[in-house]
Amino acid sequence: LDNPAAAAAFVGLLGALVMSGIPTSLLFANFGGKSGEVSAAVYGGAFVGMSAKNHVPNYLAFLATGVLAGGLSVALRGVFVDGIGGKYGAMAFLSVGIYKAARG
Repeated sequence: LDNPAAAAAFVGLLGALVMSGIPTSLLFANFGGKSGEVSAAVYGGAFVGMSAKNHVPNYLAFLATGVLAGGLSVALRGVFVDGIGGKYGAMAFLSVGIYKAARG
């Protein structure tokens, strides 16, 4: 897809649908019994895909920052107010910032 937002939506939706069919206990030991958290983390990680190539230059960097964004989303659950919005974008922003800081 030529549009970064559409591509991120497609990847996020596909990943979230695939991950929602896998029991949470098979993926991670402690998610508090919330089966949707894994698919939400995958969907949130897809928001990194909307970053410009000069910030995240290659597929490996996109994968790493996407995994980081998903991990941050899970680690910081409860910090953001549910239903207000902005959590996934903030996690993508933080993960790209962490990546850029680590790369120098």
